[in-house]
Amino acid sequence: MSHGALASTTMRVQVASPENNEVYFLRTCDRACSQAQNRKPPLGGFLFLVYCRYMQIEYEATFTNIDKQDMRAKLSDAGAKLEREEYLQRRTVFNLPKNNEIKGGWMRIRDEGDKITMSLKVVDGDKIEDQKEACVTVSNYAEAEMILTTLGCERKAYQETKRELWILDDVEVTIDTWPFLETFIEVEGATEGVVRSVSEKLKMNWGEARFCSVAPLYSEKYGVTEKQINEHTPLITFDMENPFIEA
Repeated sequence: MSHGALASTTMRVQVASPENNEVYFLRTCDRACSQAQNRKPPLGGFLFLVYCRYMQIEYEATFTNIDKQDMRAKLSDAGAKLEREEYLQRRTVFNLPKNNEIKGGWMRIRDEGDKITMSLKVVDGDKIEDQKEACVTVSNYAEAEMILTTLGCERKAYQETKRELWILDDVEVTIDTWPFLETFIEVEGATEGVVRSVSEKLKMNWGEARFCSVAPLYSEKYGVTEKQINEHTPLITFDMENPFIEA
């Protein structure tokens, strides 16, 4: 279907904010974008609003090479509550529109089983405060994809993961499995202090904490560049051949 043939669409979007929750109804008409022949589609008022008002530091630490059973035992011994047993997640990631790039930034739509989220993610360094995220809950995966492509975002990959969610001292601890990688955990909380406290309660070495996306983990394991992973690996799923090993 050509861009000009797409109809105007309304999708319900719930914006999550520490201060409040606001509901926006984003009306986007691709036909209007296609009439702007001499420029790329703009970033759009909605995405600009999210970036300016809701971008928060994502206080999250990653610890790699985790044994699932051992970590489950540590969590249970520490008094953590299993919030959700292991489940499948699927996601589509996008480059930001040309002329609206953010260093280390990308868009992600993720089906988490009980909800669908659309996030603006930025990782522009290797410190915990260099991780930022603005996340909204959306009602329809396909419509969210259409909105991003209409605004000029370029789809770059579809990915699957498995996740198990625990809660300890109001901090989320997820046991994450990506295809062709060793399992790792992510510890996410409201401040660096609580993230570090829970990590150490689980006997994790804070000096070994990683503050990064998954690309460096693939890069280190397989000796490929992060550019290869981010820009030239359009599919990462559990039922495919390993794309990082030459046949």
